[in-house]
Amino acid sequence: MSDAGTARMDAAALRRWLAGRAAAERRERRENVHRPLSAAESLRQAFALIAFAGRRHGWPLPEDTHSRAEDERGYARWDRLRAAWSRDGGRG
Repeated sequence: MSDAGTARMDAAALRRWLAGRAAAERRERRENVHRPLSAAESLRQAFALIAFAGRRHGWPLPEDTHSRAEDERGYARWDRLRAAWSRDGGRG
């Protein structure tokens, strides 16, 4: 697996980052428990995020090359499994 495009992070910095994410998640859960969003508001917020991403990065959004590489690895694995299944006559 390649580290291209990723930065190295020391363990203490990673633990701080994870703790911050966990604290933010707990706070969001605490705040949202008393004001759940309606379906309409959830959709409004989702569309607002999509619109923001479009303004920020242009539309259509640029392809995420990391996700694309992960997808390609998954497709390649699936192709190998399907080929093995075919060679075996589908008997598993």
